[in-house]
Amino acid sequence: QLVVAEGRFLEDADSLMGKNVCVLASETARRLFPLESPLNQQIFVDGDVYQVVGVMEPRGATSGVGGSFAGQDFSKDVYIPIETFWKRITDMIVTRTASSFEREYLELSQITLQLNSKDD
Repeated sequence: QLVVAEGRFLEDADSLMGKNVCVLASETARRLFPLESPLNQQIFVDGDVYQVVGVMEPRGATSGVGGSFAGQDFSKDVYIPIETFWKRITDMIVTRTASSFEREYLELSQITLQLNSKDD
């Protein structure tokens, strides 16, 4: 139920090629680019540069379900292609000790990060 306000959403080609592109939620776009359009601007995430290709329409927060799931606020999201995520952050956890080596793959559908400031 996400609607693009400006530009476009992520496409299959973005993911297949592992492109460094992103789509910003409305509040994220407003906070990062208060005086200009965010389209074709760049944001930096942990040393990587992402080109903004779209901005989402504002969307209200969802409520939690049955107390087991917290509600979600979509107004501060940044969407990147999953293949790009896997190249930058990876989906495998490796644990090494003096006598063992263990690998575990994570299956992810969503990752949520909260930052304290624009510089973060």
